[in-house]
Amino acid sequence: MTRTIISVVLPFILPFVCFAIWSWYSNRKRRALDEGEPLQSWQSWPWSKLVLSGGVLAIASLMFLLFGREPLPEGRWVPPSVVDGEVVPGYYEPIPEPTDD
Repeated sequence: MTRTIISVVLPFILPFVCFAIWSWYSNRKRRALDEGEPLQSWQSWPWSKLVLSGGVLAIASLMFLLFGREPLPEGRWVPPSVVDGEVVPGYYEPIPEPTDD
């Protein structure tokens, strides 16, 4: 049940929650500006720059994880299995060279 909530429900609900928070923040800021009230310090932060830099850092870290790893070994992956009651770890089986007959 917990796994379903974390992997299905949470990713579905999270954008709606983020939009509701953003909408509340925008309305509150607009209302304060319309009434001529001074903004609180957190309302004048450069949110767009913070979000943009966070997005750039997230993409950069994903690119680093994608391209910064070692290449996968050549061959066919044989998953772990149980043989005669013992676990045989997974390994890469070399691909046989084609023979010209």
